[in-house]
Amino acid sequence: PHSLTLIPRPHPSSRQVLELSEAHNRPVHCLRLHEGSAHGATPAAGHNLFLTSALDNVVKLWDLRSASCIRRFEAHVNRLHPLGATLSPCLRFVCAGSEDKCAYLYDARSGSLIDKLRHSETVTDVAFSPLFPQLAAASLSGHMRFYTDRPEEGVAADHDPYEQ
Repeated sequence: PHSLTLIPRPHPSSRQVLELSEAHNRPVHCLRLHEGSAHGATPAAGHNLFLTSALDNVVKLWDLRSASCIRRFEAHVNRLHPLGATLSPCLRFVCAGSEDKCAYLYDARSGSLIDKLRHSETVTDVAFSPLFPQLAAASLSGHMRFYTDRPEEGVAADHDPYEQ
């Protein structure tokens, strides 16, 4: 098991080291803090949450307040390539890349799988837009796809910018 050491600084004059032993069975390759939204206030809990992933088929959601993993997401495949994961600005969703040519969209509260978003190749990284209800997914092929539940807002769902 591999550990993860964090140095949270809730106040500029304080220092605290938090070590999470046995963070994953393999070395952590993705560490994502909640980035919030450009539109509105970030829910207070968002400042205490972060995601990790490793080549063990697991994305974990951690809470700094309890120094523990509060949710595991395990439907995706991650054994060979370092793949990204992200938490939505509203804190309702977690998305993870996968080696089976999909981006996996999970419910952050329950951990259940909501949807598998198809792609052309292994999904290496994912990111939610802070401005629009939109998800971007990058793949090993070099292509990016953008997914939205509102195609009328200007970016077509499942858009491939390399298509001629």
